[in-house]
Amino acid sequence: MKKCTIVVTAAALILAVTLAAVAQQDNAARRQSLQRGREAQQKAMADLEANVAKLKAIQEQPAQTMQNREQFQNMSEEERAKLRETFTQRRQQQVEIMQALQNSVAILEGGRQLRTDHRQAMAALQAAKDLAVEEKAAKAADAIQKIMDEKQKKYEETLTALGMTVGTGEGQRGQGPREQGQRTPGQRGQRNQ
Repeated sequence: MKKCTIVVTAAALILAVTLAAVAQQDNAARRQSLQRGREAQQKAMADLEANVAKLKAIQEQPAQTMQNREQFQNMSEEERAKLRETFTQRRQQQVEIMQALQNSVAILEGGRQLRTDHRQAMAALQAAKDLAVEEKAAKAADAIQKIMDEKQKKYEETLTALGMTVGTGEGQRGQGPREQGQRTPGQRGQRNQ
């Protein structure tokens, strides 16, 4: 009886120590992941502030250039062409800065909106594809699958550009994006057809 008690006590002690060690490793991994997430968010906030400052500076430049509209009317065609080129370059810079701002916001959100939009689009496409398969419209189903593949590729490229990952990792805060082969919300309860 004493031997049995000693064995059970020893097993319980080993189990408790093992569980504590595993929990400690999980906590350390979570802390590291949170730290990386915080660093990414701080960098995104700094980028956001810098890009807002750049955008403000660009938007103030045309106001300074066009203070006197009479000057524009008195310009030669060559001077007007240069001015138009300058405006075109500014507009292109604004578009690039706006894209950078959107990327920074996506990082701050943890990619939640990006994932939500992607899931909704893929669910709608999957429903259309399923309907095409049901109606025996193979060409339509293939075309829809091609669109889905292109959207998935673009989505993955966007996540990579933002420093996030598809599946598991830093890019996932909360639930992550679905990898290919996993069912999307529109596929719940469906089996391979």
